[in-house]
Amino acid sequence: MNLARLFWARILVSILYYAVSADANKAVDIFVNKVGPFRNPHETYLYYSLPLCRPETIKFRSMSVGQALDGNKLAYSDFRIKFLDVVVYIRIMFIAENVESRVLCVLNLTAKEVEFLRRAIDEQYYFEFFVQDRPVGGYLGETMETSLLPHTHEQYLFKHIVFTFYHNNKEILSACLKMEDPVSLKSAENMKGVSYSYSARWNYTELSPDEMAVKVNKLSKNMDRIHWISIINSVALNILLVIFISAILAKMLGRELSSGVEGAEEGDVKDSEATWKRISADVFRYPKFKRIFCAVVGAGSQFLVLISGLVVMGIMRLFDVANHGAATSTGCVLFAFTCIIAGYVSGALYKMMDGDKWVSLVNVTAALFVGPFFVVWAVDNCVAWSYGSTQALPVSILISLVALWMFVGYPLTVIGSLLGKNLTSTFEPPCRTKNVPREIPPSPIYSAWPGHIIFGGCIPCSAIAVELYYIFGAVWGREEYTLYGLLLIMMMMLIFITASVSICLTYSLLVAEDYRWWWRSVFSVGASAGFMFIYAVLYVIKRTEISGLLQISQFLSWTLSTCYAFFLAVGSVSFFASFVFVRFIYRSVKLD
Repeated sequence: MNLARLFWARILVSILYYAVSADANKAVDIFVNKVGPFRNPHETYLYYSLPLCRPETIKFRSMSVGQALDGNKLAYSDFRIKFLDVVVYIRIMFIAENVESRVLCVLNLTAKEVEFLRRAIDEQYYFEFFVQDRPVGGYLGETMETSLLPHTHEQYLFKHIVFTFYHNNKEILSACLKMEDPVSLKSAENMKGVSYSYSARWNYTELSPDEMAVKVNKLSKNMDRIHWISIINSVALNILLVIFISAILAKMLGRELSSGVEGAEEGDVKDSEATWKRISADVFRYPKFKRIFCAVVGAGSQFLVLISGLVVMGIMRLFDVANHGAATSTGCVLFAFTCIIAGYVSGALYKMMDGDKWVSLVNVTAALFVGPFFVVWAVDNCVAWSYGSTQALPVSILISLVALWMFVGYPLTVIGSLLGKNLTSTFEPPCRTKNVPREIPPSPIYSAWPGHIIFGGCIPCSAIAVELYYIFGAVWGREEYTLYGLLLIMMMMLIFITASVSICLTYSLLVAEDYRWWWRSVFSVGASAGFMFIYAVLYVIKRTEISGLLQISQFLSWTLSTCYAFFLAVGSVSFFASFVFVRFIYRSVKLD
């Protein structure tokens, strides 16, 4: 009896609490975002560009830089769904508001609007909403065959949206959409007085947020297992390749490093494999266009730090579906702050080469990537703007990015260059460089630049080809990339492969008595960026349905920018590996 009274007393208190609490009945945040062909996620338009339900005054939500760069444009919707967040014992009875059916608006479409929806449904237009900052989506309609011979089909528009929420009494863990009640778009008369409605269903679960994510992404987890198996095979082959190259170089250099090279200039060295000793007086002759060279190596070092930082943050689970645009926003901020790395490395290298035009060096380093990227982006943004796509960057976001570079990135480049100039000690090469450069003999086939570019570019790209497939699937498709730990492993393997191939190619160049290894070390392995671009083109042709000026512009702008950054990063690794190798072998022999 006492337990029954206590139970009803608690219920009465809960009802009173619910009645007087202004915050008890909380509305679910639902924003409409964008719409576009499902197979072409980079062709997106504002959801309210569709001739469907829209508020009288469209209001947009403020977005982060990353959300804007991802083509999002969130607008407030007229969906009214409430989630009751009250004390525990009342949640048993009033946990959420199930909306059976509620009319959002009544459609009265014209013939032109009906034809627009027909084309959109034929192209499988897929829309995206944000529910409690979680992206959910669905198709506008479906196409059904009405006759086989002759073949005819008819488009149907879904006119009812079912929101399904999973919660644990504290928060919404997951949400999904289901489209129902198709109506024929055969004529404009069918779309007169059509009610566009929605409903909501709430499902309680004992799962934690992580467990719910695993359940929702069960198919993704199965794909991840296949991903792991493929990468393990690739890593094993890469390790064998590094061991093979290292063993060959160790065997070839072992005997040469143990002997001197007295009289090498007079031709006493008869072993063709030791001809690299003859160019000891020219091997540390600095390359042409020193400022550009130092800027390339500095910018590449910056991207190595930038990519490493993003991968580590991904391992820490800072970038997930619920944190939409976080990776892009963080990448922009990291790029600005890592400009000090580019300034420091380029300044230190320029001091080693006895450079004296420091202002020009800073400007070249600061604009080496930003300049070409801005030109490519400006063309792409103009195309997106002419199409009315959400991919067009707002002016406010553009001003923010320019201000971030001008007031953070450029000053840090200057500071880094000054630190590199003042903190770096003077470089003393192991060999004295003569005033008159040595004549370079004709290059054999194995040391010619076409062979170096093909060999040096193909091997690193093939080493990461499996991972590129999954990355492109996330960039040009709708898959989610979550295996950042695996990406870190592949990044380390790429560095080892790049260093090994670079040393091998530099050694073959020195054996041919060609001391112009500085720029060659950057371009030989950096050519893998060109192979990556070719792979991206083949992937888009074979695995996607990208077509039209807008989509091609998006593909070219982002792919060219990514490949350029990849070239800088790989080229810097290649140069440092070759530099350490050259300095080591010429320090290890006795030279007169």
